[in-house]
Amino acid sequence: MPVVKPVDWAFGPEVGESYPTKLPPLRGDRATLVMGKLARPGATAVTATVNGLVNGKPVVLTLSQGLPAPRVEHFFLNLMVAQWKNAPHKDAPAMLQSDRALALASTQVKLYRDEFLTQAAWAVSVDRFDEAEKLYAAAINVDPTDREAAQGPRSWPGCGPGSSPRPSSPSA
Repeated sequence: MPVVKPVDWAFGPEVGESYPTKLPPLRGDRATLVMGKLARPGATAVTATVNGLVNGKPVVLTLSQGLPAPRVEHFFLNLMVAQWKNAPHKDAPAMLQSDRALALASTQVKLYRDEFLTQAAWAVSVDRFDEAEKLYAAAINVDPTDREAAQGPRSWPGCGPGSSPRPSSPSA
């Protein structure tokens, strides 16, 4: 299987930003994870041109990949792009195979969201509404489409800063 060693490359105008900023060698038998944000929302495909070398000989690859429709369960991709964007070495390729990196990120980010929601529910149950609000905000930051996080402490009747969800017990 030939390996293309990219010399330079460019996405089409539909792409606003992409990571890694330097392509690793491209193999025909392995997927290469490249992530980014679209400059043109609603684009149906992403195009790229890669100038590289195969066994020392120049080649030009013209690539095109159709894009799936946006799906709510892909919320974790925004965090992956943000992580790469904030990384000290934006030119470093993904350390895992693309399918494994995506599966790992999906699971990990869902666990983050669930942990924030669990802690927020606990905070509400012990009348720590300020902490609950912060935890719900953290869950929304992870998954902006999560309904439970969006409802936050408002989902319990009578809850909010300065109020208690449980009736007061008589003093002894």
